[in-house]
Formats: sequence, structure tokens, C-alpha cells
Amino acid sequence: MIDAQTLQAVSVSLAALGFLMASTYYILTLRNQYRARQAQLFMQLYQRSITEEANRSWWEHVTMTWEDYDDFD
Repeated sequence: MIDAQTLQAVSVSLAALGFLMASTYYILTLRNQYRARQAQLFMQLYQRSITEEANRSWWEHVTMTWEDYDDFD
């Protein structure tokens, strides 16, 4: 027969295992959300950079000529 101590030990072990599984799941979920946010940020920046206005602004900046620091400023 199973005595009270054995039943209690099994109960504590199952509770610890459940906590370990839940914390592992939570950590993995947080990491996945972090990667998804990074990908979303990258895509938003990429979409903004391929617009005609962004290309025109970049080209104006690249083709600027400066004679001295006051022109740059």
C-alpha cells in the first residue's frame, strides 16, 4: 500500500514538474514574441525605406556638396 509520505512526495514532485513545464513554456513564448517583434520592426523599416520619397531624400543627401562646415551645418 501507499503510505502518506509517499503520496505527499509524489504530489510535491508532480507540482514541481508542473511548475518547471509552465516556466519553460513561458520563457519559450517570450523568446518567440521577441523574435516576432524584431521581425515586425525590420519589415516596417524596410517598407518605409523602399518608398519613392525615401529614395528621393536619400539621393538628395548623397549628392550634396559642401564647401565648408557651415554648408554642412
